[in-house]
Amino acid sequence: LKQRREIEVGVDDFKRTEALLGALGYELYLSFDKARSVWLYSNCEICLDHLAILGDYLEIEGPDEDAIHKVAEDLGLGGFEHIALSYSRLLTQCLQESEGNNHRHQVFLSDGDFDRESWLIRSDNPG
Repeated sequence: LKQRREIEVGVDDFKRTEALLGALGYELYLSFDKARSVWLYSNCEICLDHLAILGDYLEIEGPDEDAIHKVAEDLGLGGFEHIALSYSRLLTQCLQESEGNNHRHQVFLSDGDFDRESWLIRSDNPG
């Protein structure tokens, strides 16, 4: 299972936040839309995501591995492959395979409710 520290911050002024990040040396690396439906079950969030190009994915987020495995088992998902890569990594790999080694990408859904995720990279650390 994948574990990573996530810090979510609300932004009420996109342009000022973008300017702040630029002043700190960050530039846009990847931006994409994700449509997400969320259900709660046994202390876990079950998230059905749709991403342009990649398709549909299911995420189970929970307090610990046992809870996540139990929910996966209850849903009959025991035989499915676990993907440890983030959406940004999956999209970057997919786009590089289809477009070559262009390191700046934007992928958007055409309509519907969605969340936009943007991934940043320090301009002095392109790797």
